Amino acid sequence: MCAIIESTYMKQSLVFLVLFFLIIRLIAQDSVKANYQINGNVKKILELVAFPSSETVIRINNSNKITETDSLGYFHFDNLSKGHYLIQIIGNGFQPKDTMINIIDKSINNLELVIVLNCKISRQVADLDIKKGKPKLLFFGGLAPVAYYGQSKFEKKYNVEYSCYGGCMPPPKECAIEYNKRIFEYLDEKFGSSWRNEVRKDIIGL
Repeated sequence: MCAIIESTYMKQSLVFLVLFFLIIRLIAQDSVKANYQINGNVKKILELVAFPSSETVIRINNSNKITETDSLGYFHFDNLSKGHYLIQIIGNGFQPKDTMINIIDKSINNLELVIVLNCKISRQVADLDIKKGKPKLLFFGGLAPVAYYGQSKFEKKYNVEYSCYGGCMPPPKECAIEYNKRIFEYLDEKFGSSWRNEVRKDIIGL
């Protein structure tokens, strides 16, 4: 009789241990699959001033996740587990920037990443073009940019040249905006605001 009771007790203990380890394993798996996040903001530094980023690719290299920043530079990744992540910023006009992030027990929020733009066109270049009497108004176009009727008349009237950037490697938009802003100031000083009613509507930053 004692042997039967002891056998029953052993079986119950074994079942309890199996259930216990199953529960522990499920809890461990749940912690590994936790839904962590990384989000933040990318700022581009141009002439020591921070500008919002646009259309900059953010990639987590070791998980093959890719996203783009919005018009203000914000980005977001979700469904991440604990571990190390190499975040890469990819875009025109600067060297790719890599940042290593480690998720331990909580999400990474409001991460700020800063890159420095390498501008071949800038406000200073615009000043030089004005001094040389060759100011330009920049716009982005495709392989076959559109020419508007009367644009040559505008160029002669205001002594400014339309300049199109096409192809796959245009300068950073922020650089072109800074150049054009200086040209806008120059045209306003010389001609008032009348030129704004006649200019092409696809000029960057207008």
